[in-house]
Amino acid sequence: MTRIDKLIACTLSALAAGSYLIALNACSYEVSRKSSDGSSSSSVMGLRYEKPAEEHVFQDFTYETTNNSVTILKYKGSKKDVTIPVTIDSLPVTSIDARCFENSKNNAAVHTVSVPYTVTNISTLAFYNSRFLEKIDCNDNPHYVSKSGILYTSDMSALMAYPENKSDTSYSMPNSVNKIYNNAFSFCNNLKKITLSKNVQVIPDYAFAYNSSVENIKLCGNVSSIGFASFCKCLSLSSITFPDTVSDINPNAIMFCNNLKKINVNSDCPSLREYAETLGVTYSVKSI
Repeated sequence: MTRIDKLIACTLSALAAGSYLIALNACSYEVSRKSSDGSSSSSVMGLRYEKPAEEHVFQDFTYETTNNSVTILKYKGSKKDVTIPVTIDSLPVTSIDARCFENSKNNAAVHTVSVPYTVTNISTLAFYNSRFLEKIDCNDNPHYVSKSGILYTSDMSALMAYPENKSDTSYSMPNSVNKIYNNAFSFCNNLKKITLSKNVQVIPDYAFAYNSSVENIKLCGNVSSIGFASFCKCLSLSSITFPDTVSDINPNAIMFCNNLKKINVNSDCPSLREYAETLGVTYSVKSI
């Protein structure tokens, strides 16, 4: 290689390195999460380098502070009736984190939870796997409301959580509801019959998963999409009623439902007929 060739090669390498650094800088992004001690975290090219926010303890709760407000992370007590505090360290409690009340073993703990008016954000999994929970209360909260112990958004347009140990054996959803959150009915083992709102269009992932007692589910009206594992391990489920509006059903929407015998529809629906065939269950068209 001549001296000129070497010079050209070195120049191209330098340009390539410079271009890479420019691209790296352009693609870099920072995600900051302020903790109580002012620490932050950053991400570069999708790689997170995060120092976890510092956890604190108040009574039976662990929590963290962010932007002058408190997020409840976990309840670790043994009370049956739990009231989330309005403030901690003079800061308002505004959020409840995922799996905050998870408890599948201690049946003496967490039968009711009272949510104060300061809470503006409840994780969709806040009450997930809280096996003995019977009632959720929201007292004068502008963002959430509870009816018969069931958690909805304040306008009753979305159902967030059905208490897993609520004693009712049947439930008919108000027609104001047009959205169901993931896992909303998971582990609700006292329910045997569920009738959904005619305005619900999407059955989300895991919506009814792990219900050992439910025998019949009726989806009304305008349901068009059914997500992954929506009916996973509903061991007593014998029939599901679908409207003919269903156009998209996840291949794994129904898993480990060994007693399922029949899929009912009000008029012929090719996607559901094909799905019933893959499951090896009866496909029944009749007036619903």
